[in-house]
Amino acid sequence: MPKYKVTVHTHNIATATTMNNIFIKLIGEKGESKRTWLTSMKGVFYQDTASREFDVVCPSSLGTLVLIELDKQPLPLFPQDAWFPSKVVVTTPEGDTCQFPIYRWIMDKEVHLFREGTAKRFCDETNHLARYSRELEMKTRTELYRWDTYKEGLPGSMKADNPLDLPSEIQFSFTKATQFLFTAATGITELKLKGYSDSKKSWKNIDEISKVFCCNRTVISDYAQEHWKEDKFFGYQYLNGCNPMLIRRCSELPANFPVTADMVKPSLRGSSSLLRELQVLYSMSKWDSLLNVV
Repeated sequence: MPKYKVTVHTHNIATATTMNNIFIKLIGEKGESKRTWLTSMKGVFYQDTASREFDVVCPSSLGTLVLIELDKQPLPLFPQDAWFPSKVVVTTPEGDTCQFPIYRWIMDKEVHLFREGTAKRFCDETNHLARYSRELEMKTRTELYRWDTYKEGLPGSMKADNPLDLPSEIQFSFTKATQFLFTAATGITELKLKGYSDSKKSWKNIDEISKVFCCNRTVISDYAQEHWKEDKFFGYQYLNGCNPMLIRRCSELPANFPVTADMVKPSLRGSSSLLRELQVLYSMSKWDSLLNVV
């Protein structure tokens, strides 16, 4: 009888393991396996082990693997707890290796479908179960990830009343949340010890602010303190986090603009100039804004 080697990987983050029973079903183009209880997982899912191997035996070959089904059931008298698997790797009797990426929390006892990791477009899916899985995933993501405007003029955000309403995958981990609380507690304690917690004096310059926090310095904080005035670092902040300020569209060249018309003239066509190019870009961006509104 064909034997499939299944390796289950649990993600290496705090609270990712579980004491619940795990069940799996392999689905291929020629059939599917029985829902198999990963018996060797019982009593070891809570241990500090990154992966475990099992055998799933089938009456006949399943053909090309398309999906796996995973579900998690609590033990008698034990509560339902969360599990964060990273991936499942299946080696077929023919010697092929199939990767099923997961990287999400499984918090209930419902059956969850996961597709084989080969990148495919929806139109390339020939199996009806694979197509159903993609449709179900898109529907779920549409319900979970909703765009919202917190206040006009501010960057958009996900629609949620509080952080706990966000999907589990994008919430801060237990380790990160603990780190935030520790950093806040040490920062407040440091302010009180230095007499700044109740101070109402204004800062005279940026150097005075650097004297406030000394205990929580990191390589990143030191770099930001040294380079925050540089354009390159400002651009990095703009593209990789919350906008430090609203960057507005330029309609004319600033008086202190270091690039002159003579510097760019060799790269311009005909009688165009630096100011002319800026005006053209400004007009095009206005048209783009109108088209987006329409």
